[in-house]
Amino acid sequence: MAGIDILNEASAVGLILLMRTEGEIHSSDLRRARGGYDRLKKLASRMQEEGLIEIETIKDPYFQVNYTLTEKGIKIADKLAEIDGLILE
Repeated sequence: MAGIDILNEASAVGLILLMRTEGEIHSSDLRRARGGYDRLKKLASRMQEEGLIEIETIKDPYFQVNYTLTEKGIKIADKLAEIDGLILE
């Protein structure tokens, strides 16, 4: 387990905040966070290992991967949004 180090990964905070805003994102939405698609997929897998997000693969009627924050991820996202707001003051 990496703990807080996961937030040091490039685009980790942006990805968490994107999921906080959107609720659920799809694999195509990974391009909206800064960083390459493949790198973000690996980051998402590490975030899943840390219990921050859930990844759901749907194969029917077409292949789709959905990403959502877990309860733990939502708590962290809320804190990150609060910090972001303080910085912007």
